[in-house]
Amino acid sequence: MQGIRLTQDAAIHLERELSLQDGYDAVRVEVQGGGCSGYRYNLSLDSIPRAGDDISEHHGVKLYYNAILFKPLLDGMTIDFDEGLMGGFKFLNPNATASCGCGESFAG
Repeated sequence: MQGIRLTQDAAIHLERELSLQDGYDAVRVEVQGGGCSGYRYNLSLDSIPRAGDDISEHHGVKLYYNAILFKPLLDGMTIDFDEGLMGGFKFLNPNATASCGCGESFAG
């Protein structure tokens, strides 16, 4: 299993969010139905892994994602962060067969 990776830029921004919120020590990565391409990414703060979670740590940030549910859609993905004008989190997903122009939704 390859799991999900974070770039150092993404980790810096997620680490900042975690430091501002009491009781959270990890980021959960999920997929939800929606967006213009069928699925959209969801990042949320979490503190307790769930059954079926893949747990990894990158640049000091812990990630959880349910490998049982989301492996075909997320395995091997890299999350990056861009500071530019249209910046924000960027999802570099080798499993996406199509994505929308905004980069926040994809087809699997």
